[in-house]
Amino acid sequence: MRMKRVPMSIDDLDGSACAVLGRFERRARLHGWSEGEVDRVVQEALAGDRDHLLRTIAGHIDDGAHGAATAAAAAPAGAAGGGEAAGRLQALAGTFPSLRAAPGASPWDPHALDGWACDVGLPPVPAFSAQFVLAVCDPWLDWDSGPFDLMEAMAAWDAAHRAAFRAWAADPWWGLGGV
Repeated sequence: MRMKRVPMSIDDLDGSACAVLGRFERRARLHGWSEGEVDRVVQEALAGDRDHLLRTIAGHIDDGAHGAATAAAAAPAGAAGGGEAAGRLQALAGTFPSLRAAPGASPWDPHALDGWACDVGLPPVPAFSAQFVLAVCDPWLDWDSGPFDLMEAMAAWDAAHRAAFRAWAADPWWGLGGV
């Protein structure tokens, strides 16, 4: 019998042990894993040190075409493998006034943008803007800055930010090539 695997990039194993487990658990559930299957992997992962946790999770992921797409979208624009997705994401971030000088917006580096958006002192407008662009980059990833909430964002955003969102929503696309 072939072992089940979760489509997930090896790059998603970066971050705290808690973040890695959360990403794995969410993706596994989205791909039809039962609670028992998820719990068995999590319990095994927690039975050792951080290296054991990473090896265990890595043994249950498939870093195939989905992983390659994530890596391409995550690479800085102009970097090897960055490609069209990174350029589009950088351009999208640039349409939000509050992200124009944000770390990770230009050149495109989603992990830097995510880290910046985690700052508890960051006002809501740039935080929502970053969460939105990161959700477009990879809607399946549990970004450290949290999930994007459209209702909260629309209430906080000014006209320029709402216009940037509406421009994307008129012809939506995702960094992974669609959902």
